Amino acid sequence: MKFKRFLGSMILVIMLLFSLISSWSENGDSLEMKNSSSIRIAYLESKPFYNYTHSLIGLTKGFVKEGLLGDVDETLLDYTVDGDAKALWEVLVGTEGTVEFLSDGFFRLSDIDDSETDAFIEALNQREDIDMIMVMGTTAGKFAKANIKDIPMTVFSTSNAYAAGIVDSYELSGVDNLWAHTDQKRYRRQLDAFYDTFQFKSLGMVYEDSETGKAYSAVEMVEAFAEEKGIELVVHGLEPPTSTEDKERYLNELLECYEVISEQVDAFYLTNVTVTVPDVYGSLEPFYDKNIPVFAMLGRSRVKKGALMTVYRFNHDEIGEKGVDVIMRIVEGESPGEINQSIPESPSLAVNLKAAEDIEWEIPFELLLSSDYIYEDKE
Repeated sequence: MKFKRFLGSMILVIMLLFSLISSWSENGDSLEMKNSSSIRIAYLESKPFYNYTHSLIGLTKGFVKEGLLGDVDETLLDYTVDGDAKALWEVLVGTEGTVEFLSDGFFRLSDIDDSETDAFIEALNQREDIDMIMVMGTTAGKFAKANIKDIPMTVFSTSNAYAAGIVDSYELSGVDNLWAHTDQKRYRRQLDAFYDTFQFKSLGMVYEDSETGKAYSAVEMVEAFAEEKGIELVVHGLEPPTSTEDKERYLNELLECYEVISEQVDAFYLTNVTVTVPDVYGSLEPFYDKNIPVFAMLGRSRVKKGALMTVYRFNHDEIGEKGVDVIMRIVEGESPGEINQSIPESPSLAVNLKAAEDIEWEIPFELLLSSDYIYEDKE
């Protein structure tokens, strides 16, 4: 009896060992297959916009750093604000590495006619050769959440993914196949820095009067900030342009708003608008004529063109590196909806000496020392 029990135990042990060896072998094969196969990536952006290009550059650098992408021309990654994501993508398509940028995987919503939208959505959802879609922008993020059901997605470069309704919270998206970068205090850090510097009593801002426009300009956050500080908030909502031909009407109304607001405030918050003002510095003259400081939401590109200062909100290399980590976790099997989205950004400061001179403001020496970008004139 003892021998039979011993034999039975040995058989059980042998079966367990065989099961473990089989498991190890299967896992090893799976890992080897994953390492030898490519990660096929597509890209969806709202429209041409320099922040999207720089976010793509940051992610590309992250892939290179992780050894997932071969040699990339360094000059290509030194794009200025006018760099085009599509031009970069076309070069990346031919780059060797574990990451494969699909030749037919670059999509831009502004290029898709309304009559083609349904067909585009259907075709995209039927594709089986996409492992991940990198999404850029608030409009593209909302579109992706509403229409792309099974393909994993990572969303970058939004003004506020939570306020825009792309995700259910700052921490988790609430959507199985979607992760979106969030930074709850991004714009609050800007306004705190602006207020600490100038102690203004009233603040002006212009935004586009739509759900998306309010999200772009962080209207709810600015309202909460003004209420907390006891600041009078003077705001104007503009009807967004409905077509290319409507841009002239929009720009004229925008400049009229600047004139009106400059008579009522002692500080101005330059927020995001759909139509880029051709002459940023010239448009801000109503404020500078009255010694009113202008703080830019969008970052140093606006300071370079004539706004007084900003706390720069995007460190694209940092976000790219952390974004690649998220992408790899998803590729390795984690659900996008279960990965924490909050990645605070390291702020940097930019100032424009010409704008400071115009408002007769002597920039504190310690502020100059801590500035990452100092522009001596308007571009």
